[in-house]
Amino acid sequence: MKIFQIIPNIPPVQAREVKELTDEIKGVAESMVAFAKYYDDPKPAGIAATQLAEIIEEGKSKRVPHRICVVKIPDTEEWIIAINPKILRKYGKPKTLKEGCLTYKDRVVLAKRWPLIDIEFKTIADFEMRTVTQLHNIDGFQAQVWQHEIDHLDGVQEMTFTKDEFKKRFEGPIGTIRRQGKKIKPNAKCPCGSGRKFKHCCMNK
Repeated sequence: MKIFQIIPNIPPVQAREVKELTDEIKGVAESMVAFAKYYDDPKPAGIAATQLAEIIEEGKSKRVPHRICVVKIPDTEEWIIAINPKILRKYGKPKTLKEGCLTYKDRVVLAKRWPLIDIEFKTIADFEMRTVTQLHNIDGFQAQVWQHEIDHLDGVQEMTFTKDEFKKRFEGPIGTIRRQGKKIKPNAKCPCGSGRKFKHCCMNK
């Protein structure tokens, strides 16, 4: 069993796709589930491998680079091991939501989330049987969790703020955040961090 720790405030990095199910990969995946079950500061709904460092020996650790995440099945104590997860389809109109994150425990995270998604990944059994798993019409909090963990694996840097910064810069309920200060020009970069022009992103939300 591998021993992990959360790396606080670590810069994002794109995870490496898993090409084959080795003993190393299997050990990482199963150890991530064990870590998720017993971690309680706070209790996670999901964990991505790139949030973790494997403790090699006292005072020495290495970042876990694999494209693996584990997500808790609602209303159970069971966890899904998702290897090479990806979003197949997104539905509805995305909203900017406030989230918690184990990597940024002392900060508020803002992220654009789709209300309904389909995803695809491989489990350990899928590798052995040469199949894939697809989950359709994931909505609500579960959709948010899957998108959050896949963002970690894609190396996406979400907007993060201290609690005081968040109170100063935003007001209104989650999903209808109003920005204060100068008006954003249509051709300027969208402040949500997507890299797109404001007029093509959040201007009409």
